[in-house]
Amino acid sequence: MAFLRRVLEHQPVYYLGTDTGQVWRGSPEVGWTKLCECGAAPVNAIAPDLFRNERIFVVLKGPTSPGRIKELDRLANGTWQSKTIDAGFAPDVDVEQLFSVAVDPAVPATQGTTIYVGTDQGVYRGHVDELVFDPSVAALAHIPPILGDWTWRHRACPTCRSQTSRCNKTFRLMTRAESYAPEPTVVGFSSLTEPRPKVPLRSLLWY
Repeated sequence: MAFLRRVLEHQPVYYLGTDTGQVWRGSPEVGWTKLCECGAAPVNAIAPDLFRNERIFVVLKGPTSPGRIKELDRLANGTWQSKTIDAGFAPDVDVEQLFSVAVDPAVPATQGTTIYVGTDQGVYRGHVDELVFDPSVAALAHIPPILGDWTWRHRACPTCRSQTSRCNKTFRLMTRAESYAPEPTVVGFSSLTEPRPKVPLRSLLWY
C-alpha cells in the first residue's frame, strides 16, 4: 500500500496491491479504479514517483525476471499503461524474491529516475535516463517522458550472504519505519488529523 502525494489531491488517494497481482487506485471518498492486472503473483510493494504525479513502481513476488518490476503511468486520456522494467535485471546470483521498492528523492526528474529494490540478496539500484522531458507539459498533461533502458546493479552490499542479509534487513526496516507517517488517514478514519494505526506497511511512503 502507498499514498499519492496529498498536496496534489483534495481527497485522499491510495494505491493498493492484491495477492492476485492487481493494483488499484482510489479511496472511499473518490472511488476505486483498477490500474493493472500486473501478473498472477502477489504484489509485494508499491512506491510512488516523488516528482511526477500518477506514476508508481510495483514489485511482484516471483523467482525470475522479467516481469517482477513494473512501472505504471497515467496517460493524458486518463488510462493507465503498465511497463515491465526489469528486462535487464540479471544479477550474478539467484534473486528469488523482491520485498521492497523505493524511489530515490535525491535524483532530480531531469536526470532520470532511480529506484531501489530490496531482495533476498540485498539491495539493487535501477536507473533510467530521460531522453526527452518537458516538465511543464508533462505536469499538465500527464505525458510520460521518452525514456532509455533501465540499468541495474547491486548496491552497497557485499556478495557475502551474511552481509547481504544484514543490508537487506536494514532496507526493509527503513521502509517499514517510513510507513509510520501521521497523515493522511487510512480507510476507517474520518479526520485527516487523526493518526493512522501503527501497522507495518511494505512500501516506502513519501509526501
